[in-house]
Amino acid sequence: MSYKFITKNKKYTPMSSPGNSGVAIDSTVLKAIELGTRLFKSGEYLQAKRIFTNALRVCDSYSQEQIMRIRNAYQLDTARPDNKRLYHPRYIKILDNICACYEKLNDLKSCLDVSQRLLKLEPGNIKCYIRCTRTLIKLKDWKRAYKTCSRGLQLCNNDSNHLRQQKQFIKNNMVQKQDGKRSYIDPSEETKIAKKRKNNNFLESLPKKKIKGSTKKTDLVGNLPIEILPIIFQRFTTNELVTLSLVCNKWRDKILYHLDCFQEFNLAPINFKNFVKFMDFLQQNFTRTYRKYILSQVKVSSRITSEELRITQLLFSKMPKCINIERLILSMPTLTTTQIFKLMVRGGTDFFARLLELSLMITYRPDKQHELEILQTCPLLKKIELIFVNSLVPIFDGNNSVGRDGSFNVMARHTNMQIPTVDNDEQGIVEEKVIYSELEKITLICDKKKIKNFPLCRALLRGQFPLLQKLTITGVTFPMNNQDIINFQWLLNFPDLKELWIEDNDNCELSKFLQLLKFSNVWKNLEKLTFRENKLYPIINLDEDQPVTNDNEVPSMLFYKENLQNLEKLDLMGTSISGSALTRLCEQEYLDGRKLRSLNIGNCPNIQFPNNHAHAARMILDVNAVLKRLSKLEEINLSHLSSLNDSTMKSFIINVPFLENLKRLDISHNFEITGISIYEFLKKFQMDHDNEAGGQPLAYLNIDGCSQVSHITVNMIRAQNLVTQVDCVYERDVWRKFGINSYSYS
Repeated sequence: MSYKFITKNKKYTPMSSPGNSGVAIDSTVLKAIELGTRLFKSGEYLQAKRIFTNALRVCDSYSQEQIMRIRNAYQLDTARPDNKRLYHPRYIKILDNICACYEKLNDLKSCLDVSQRLLKLEPGNIKCYIRCTRTLIKLKDWKRAYKTCSRGLQLCNNDSNHLRQQKQFIKNNMVQKQDGKRSYIDPSEETKIAKKRKNNNFLESLPKKKIKGSTKKTDLVGNLPIEILPIIFQRFTTNELVTLSLVCNKWRDKILYHLDCFQEFNLAPINFKNFVKFMDFLQQNFTRTYRKYILSQVKVSSRITSEELRITQLLFSKMPKCINIERLILSMPTLTTTQIFKLMVRGGTDFFARLLELSLMITYRPDKQHELEILQTCPLLKKIELIFVNSLVPIFDGNNSVGRDGSFNVMARHTNMQIPTVDNDEQGIVEEKVIYSELEKITLICDKKKIKNFPLCRALLRGQFPLLQKLTITGVTFPMNNQDIINFQWLLNFPDLKELWIEDNDNCELSKFLQLLKFSNVWKNLEKLTFRENKLYPIINLDEDQPVTNDNEVPSMLFYKENLQNLEKLDLMGTSISGSALTRLCEQEYLDGRKLRSLNIGNCPNIQFPNNHAHAARMILDVNAVLKRLSKLEEINLSHLSSLNDSTMKSFIINVPFLENLKRLDISHNFEITGISIYEFLKKFQMDHDNEAGGQPLAYLNIDGCSQVSHITVNMIRAQNLVTQVDCVYERDVWRKFGINSYSYS
């Protein structure tokens, strides 16, 4: 869009020669008004204001002779009785448009200045009074607004409904502001007040029993049967129930009678004084009934770092025995695994006997490895989440210093797990392999900058979690001196695994992971696989060559299909996999297209699309072959793909018929793609998915960080209902590290 016909120079004279006609002179202003109006309607108020301002400068640059010729062209008078200056015929309209722009931009002071200027230039224009009054109302200048509105009504002989409504609105607000001040009283209103006062006096003279009988009050909590109250209380959160108990003693007794309704306690963050009050509340109310209570979740974190130890000690030692907690979320970053284990032992086993889920944000002690003893203290534990934010290593122990593989050397020296005994202060060693037969989910998250170890490494190697179904590992360092870890041989211990999440780990390569899937039947029913590398490794090609064998041996088969055929979600974001490797996974039907619902290949630099002039054919992803075999996909993530542009997007537009089940599409942070190809894709998607009610739009589209996509295109997509929900934030931060965008507690 060009703005070259408008100048910012106030001395500019658009008339080049005396022979120009008035209409020719006026063409510049008319074009500016037309352009500004179009920008205003599209929501570009700042640009529209600039256009109108420049048009006003052009009008001011005209001489009186030029203005007379323009007014003659419009058949307007060219002489005023007061000999005042003549203005351009569109001068008032331009000022009014500028005023409207200021109002939309919420610049009320400038809007008021322009509207008052309008009133001086054209006092008989009712529209000017309406706009000026509206601006004063927004500024809450009630007196000036009332005067301006009254003056406008006088000019139009009280014939403007809009001004009358504004005047009534101003009067109502002025009455509210004048409480306690002298004001005019309407005689009719005074008569109504007197009658109302008389009726009130009559009611006061009635006996109290009559008044009580005639006034109906409903106490929802107090009058309802006690058996019905639990059904109502179950819909309130714990915080809401505590607030309701403060209404009156009757409500408090009713609520505390139904302690089963208190399911979750979120004490994050809390200081020690308030935590003592919380423990007293549990002791006073839950112990008086002599029955067992089950809390679904307790979440505790200390507001003050120095109080973390005292809060944890009080929690473990003073928790009433009648309370069983199913899920405990404890955030104590300064406490170590050793301190947590000792507090658990001292507090007794009753607290952890029926604990089903445990989440700990603590400091790791690589020299003690008490995280296994923590698991052993909770015999019924089904889910453990360990978030290590720091590492504490004794100064004298050089083998376990941060940055070395000391913990792995210790692990290699001992074939069996060593369990320190509490009585001997961790001096006695018991050789025993403990099987955690109840544990189903393990989440291990480490701060890679501070922890250079692999917690739980020994237990994973020895297969101490036979029923494990979900495993999340991020931020750890795979030991270079242990080939079983680097080659993922330890995954053979978990045949029942349903979800595997490996991300941002050092010495962790997807190529070695695929080698395991190639030659070993690892899983029976893996449904979700997430594997993300933290740096770029050599390009991965799906090598299907059989291993070299002797003549008498039968060549081993490939197990890609057995391991991947039940996948519902595949996330290879940020890995070194090539486009040809992913194509082969689909063409050879290693991935079952009838089951796979989600595919994430964002930020994969070795995946290129056709028509992109790729350097090697092995990097090309055959979009047609992939989408044809994965026809049940509901979610596709193509973010951070350098090869995705308008040219390569055509391959997706052509294959839209194979995306009949697609609901969510993420193409964020692709800086070369424009709104044209996105619009064509969405239009094609809607046309190819027609139903009886019309075209079916895409449920969700993410184009954050796509700087080449115009906001006009985004508004058009929303207006035409091509997408139910679209996210478009140009300044969205690019995230690559493991964090809130990757994992959430579930």
